[in-house]
Amino acid sequence: MSERIRTVQKKFYVTPDEADVIAQKMKQASMSNMGDYLRQMTIKGYIIEVDFSAVKEVTG
Repeated sequence: MSERIRTVQKKFYVTPDEADVIAQKMKQASMSNMGDYLRQMTIKGYIIEVDFSAVKEVTG
């Protein structure tokens, strides 16, 4: 058996609803290996944060 390339394990907890969302997104991405999916999303994925405070100030 060959040695592992990835030797550092990361572990986190999710709610059942979050697990369902992850499963749906894996299916949309045509991925069946959760480790691969989570690694790719962590390394290559992104989060867009939008500041709507100015819009809320004008409309609210």
